[in-house]
Order: sequence, then structure tokens, then C-alpha cells
Amino acid sequence: MTAPIVGDLGESSNRALPSLGEDEVHVWIVDIAANGNVPDTGVLAPAERARASQFRWDFHRDSFMRRRIALRMILGGYLGVSPHDVAFIVNEFGKPSVVPRQGRRGLSFNTSHSETIAAIAVARSGRIGIDVEHVKPLAEADSVAERFFADGERAALATLAPRDRVDGFFNAWTRKEAVVKALGGGLSIPLNSFEVSLLPGVPPTILRWDIPGEVGARWRIHHIEPALSYIGALVLDRKASVCQCRSWPG
Repeated sequence: MTAPIVGDLGESSNRALPSLGEDEVHVWIVDIAANGNVPDTGVLAPAERARASQFRWDFHRDSFMRRRIALRMILGGYLGVSPHDVAFIVNEFGKPSVVPRQGRRGLSFNTSHSETIAAIAVARSGRIGIDVEHVKPLAEADSVAERFFADGERAALATLAPRDRVDGFFNAWTRKEAVVKALGGGLSIPLNSFEVSLLPGVPPTILRWDIPGEVGARWRIHHIEPALSYIGALVLDRKASVCQCRSWPG
């Protein structure tokens, strides 16, 4: 049984990041829609700057830059290196990870963003996945559930009153996305190959697991509420005794 994480538990500043223990996970919530231009701090790599220049709209460019700058600053702080020196590799399914520097420990991390916020989850080790979504009625929710949810999830969703169905849908969607992101297999993992709890107020749980080569019992799902009108999920391949959610300045 996992406890919910509710942001925000205090803003960060320019001081050193809080200590990250072996059994801890820190989730940073980033305001990616802050007013004002994104300062050119020299943090981003040339490839990131090139990608930013390709966005058609200023909002999308600025939110991308804020996400990447925050990610580099947070990871650099935990690694004890300059944000610009944080190096990434990407697996065959597109999941990024940190390249360990000689003589220094690595980190596990995962990111997600939706509309005006981004979430960055960091741990010392293990596999980790996070997903956040802005909660709002979706015209296509039923068709999405029909296509991607397991039979039991669709049945549970159908039992909910209309006022609870939106939360139930996003509970399921974020938990399933976070599981897939933690596994790092991308679209090779069918979303209906496992089943999660989705009823509002019920602890997040894996109810069925049919993913070859993985043991479902090792995985833990945490419910997060990163901001007003947002729902998310954090998934780990081990038990974490401390999960903290903090706010990162925009």
C-alpha cells in the first residue's frame, strides 16, 4: 500500500539540493509556463538549442527550454557536476538515462509534462517512471479506454458516476503510462497487458500482470497530485521509504 505524494512541499532555491538517500525518490514540479523570456544561461547543449529553435510557437519553445534547463540543473546538482556537463544516452525505445562520469555515481530519472507543468523524478538507483496529466473531460476518453485499457479497467470505469469518471480515467492512464516508462520498452509493451486500480480514493495497485520477463510484484505505484487539477503516477521497481515532491522555480 503506497501513500500519496501531494506537491508542493517547499520551493527550491539556489542552495544545494536536498540530500537524496538510497531509499528516497524526489519529484520536482517545474512551472513551464512562467512569465518572461527564458534566460540564455549556457546550460543547454547545442542539440537542445537546435531543437528549441524548431518550435513554431514561442510557448512551446519556452516550455521545452524550461524543462531541459530544470532537468540539467537538478541532475547536475545531485551528480555534483555543472548542468551543462550532464550527458545523456537514449535506449532503443527512446528512454533517456544519465551517462555516469568516471569516479561518480549515476542517477535514475524520468520526466513528464502536461500543459503548464513538468515533473522530474530522481532516485539513486533502480528503474523509475512518472506521468502527469491535466485533468479535464475528454471527448475521446471512451474510445481511448476501449483501445488501450484492460477489460477489468474498462469495467471498473463503467461503475463510476460521471463526476468521478474523469479522475478514474486519468488515474488509469497515468499509472499505465508510468509503468511503461519505468520499464523502458515504449510501444513494445501493450497497455492492456497489465491492469491497475483506478477507482478514486483506492490505493494504486497492480491488479494483473502479463508482461513477459518482468515480475509484477516488484513494482510500486504512487499516486501524485502535482498541482491543482493535475493527476499523476510515480512507478518504481522497489519500495521507497521517502517520496518527496518539491517545487522548482520557473
